[in-house]
Order: sequence, then C-alpha cells, then structure tokens
Amino acid sequence: MRLFLLLGILFLSFKAFAQYGCEVKSGPNSLDDLLRSIKKLNSIDVRSSCTKKFGTSFTNYVNESLNSGIKCLMNLSGKGSAQIAEKITSLIKLKGTTIECEANGAKSTTSIATASINEANNIPSKNLYHPYLVINSDAFDFKDSNSLDKFKATIFHETIHNISYGHGEGPEIAYSCEDCCFHKDQNNKLACEVCAADYQNGADSSYLQKIISWANATGRTHSIMLDQLTYDGLIKSPGSKQLLEVLVQLENAHGQTLVNIFTSKMLLEEKIADSEIVKSIAEIEVPKKYEDFIVIAKKIARARIDFLAKGDYKLALKDYRSIDLDSLQKMFDKDEDPFKQSQIFELWLYLNDEAEYLKKAVTSDSDKSEVEDFQFKLALMNVVQTKSKKEKN
Repeated sequence: MRLFLLLGILFLSFKAFAQYGCEVKSGPNSLDDLLRSIKKLNSIDVRSSCTKKFGTSFTNYVNESLNSGIKCLMNLSGKGSAQIAEKITSLIKLKGTTIECEANGAKSTTSIATASINEANNIPSKNLYHPYLVINSDAFDFKDSNSLDKFKATIFHETIHNISYGHGEGPEIAYSCEDCCFHKDQNNKLACEVCAADYQNGADSSYLQKIISWANATGRTHSIMLDQLTYDGLIKSPGSKQLLEVLVQLENAHGQTLVNIFTSKMLLEEKIADSEIVKSIAEIEVPKKYEDFIVIAKKIARARIDFLAKGDYKLALKDYRSIDLDSLQKMFDKDEDPFKQSQIFELWLYLNDEAEYLKKAVTSDSDKSEVEDFQFKLALMNVVQTKSKKEKN
C-alpha cells in the first residue's frame, strides 16, 4: 500500500498544473524541488478499514487531494502558503501519516473527519498516533461527484491540522487554504489572500481585516471562531473601531440581544463607532416585556465598553462585580415564564463569556483572583441546571 501511494503521488505530481491556472515555479523551494523530495517518502498508511469501504480508489483520491493542494499552495507565490506546502511534504516524507475510516467518525457523530495536531491527540486504544486522520466513512459517497470533491477538500484540510494548525489558536489556515484550493466558488480570492500570507499570530491587524471579510462573505464566522478572534484582537488593541463594529455585527447575525443593543447605543453615543450596522442596532426600541432585564443588560454593556473600547479592565471588573447575581437567581427561581427564564439564561451566558475574556487581559494576581471569584459565583448559579431540567421535561 505504501509503495502504491508513493508511485501515485510521484505520477500525479508531474501532470499538468492547468487546474489552478498558474505555471510551475522553478528554482530553490519550487514545486519541482518539493516533489523531487518525495522520493524518500515514508508514505501514507491507509488502513484496511478505508479500502474495505471505498476500494483502492480511496488511495487514488487521497493522492489527488494532496497533490492538488500542494500545487495550489506553491502556485500562490506566498511566503505562508509555500511554508505550508513544505511542511506537508516534510510530514509525509519524515513521518508518514495514518488514515483510518470509522462509521460516524472517531470523536463525534456530527464530524466528517478529525485529525491529530500533535502527540497530545494520540489515541492508543485505537492504535492512532500523531500524525493521523480519521474519516467518517458514512459521510462520503464516491459515486457522487460533489461528495467526492468534498472528500478531497477534507483530506487536504485535515492534513493541514497534522502540521499543527488548529482552529481559533492563531491564523485560520485550514479553512482558508481549503477554500482557496478546493472551493473556487466561495470567494476564492479572499481565501487565497489569507492562505498565502505569513501572519505571526491571530491578532495581527492585517490578518483580522482579511479574515473578517472572507468569513463574512462565506458564512464561516462560527467554524473559524471569528467571535473569539475578534475578542482576542480587541484585547490586544482595545478601541479598534473596525473590530468593535465587527463584534456587534456578529452578535446581530447570531440573534439580537439586549446587551448588543445597549452596546451599540453606547458606541454611538460616546462616538466610538458609527457604522451603519451600529446605527441600525442602536436605533432599536426595547419592548416593554424586556424591562426587568434592562438594568443588568446596561451594566454588561457598560463593562464591555470599558473593557473592549477603552481598555480599562479594572473598571470593567468593577462594573461586573456591581451586578447583583443573587437577585438574578431569585428572579429565575420565582418566575417560570419561559421567555423570562431564557432572558436570564442569556444574560448569564454573557457574564460567563465576558469573564473568561476578562481573565485573559488581567495582569496582576489580585485582579485574576477577583475575576476567578466572580466566575465561581456564576458557576454556583443554577440557571443552567434548572433550565436544562425543564427543557427535558
């Protein structure tokens, strides 16, 4: 199997590169150099679970995926994409990778595939050691051209995870390079710009500008954890008008909330941000049925402005500690109206998430202790348990 894969990769690698519309570069670190280096491949170990399900065509399609992906990366002529291509080639050459197939995947019935990022992801009970890929064999049908294309894109995406690129932990490489090289109809140019560049970290301002444009255009805001990237960017650069506007826009896309309405009103009133999306949200009139929650929602919004717009985490922490959590709990316990309980639960989620981001920003041990104390009090609240119980009933 390893010899077959080796020959397949070498054969496919020297076919015409017209699919991606660029000429093959020559010279040091060119595509020719990379493909010549594959002569010493340790190869890829495709396990029998895959060939039994899909036949020998499985191996052929894996070859096609990796070769197409590497060709695309090198033809982008970007420093970042060239490094990714070299890392993938080195991974296969020096370590080899294992591909296992399982019904419904290794970790979740909702995932179509999973991959190791490092040795911490080893699964000894399944004899899976980094680097490896696990494909959900129920997710693909090679007789369907769309499903086959999805398989090739998935193989490439998961292999990028093998070279230590995760989601939400730095620049989004896996999705951007997948979209660039395998989804020509999904704002390909924006994806390729993200894939080709060499960003130092996920909070790089030029990176955030491109990733936000690409994610909003493709709807990948959740899968690339854009909310988290936006918060991380604001922690590093508080007051960024663009990021604050993106934040309220993202929350608006998820579903309008009281906190987001008051956040937008404060951004506009204090002349911090004035985009059309901020103005439109700020103009929303709060219905009377929300009156019990306005005070707390305003306090959360105030804390967010102090923290994310003004960079004053100490003042934000003071804002949060002024919120009467006991009263919020009593309100939840007293009133079983589903609407009111859902609003309380939503406020609790905001407090929980904001505290976690605040914890990232604090610098002193005493401030960190204060944040953790606030988080402990939030954890003691039973709004989640009670709500879950009633939902089950």
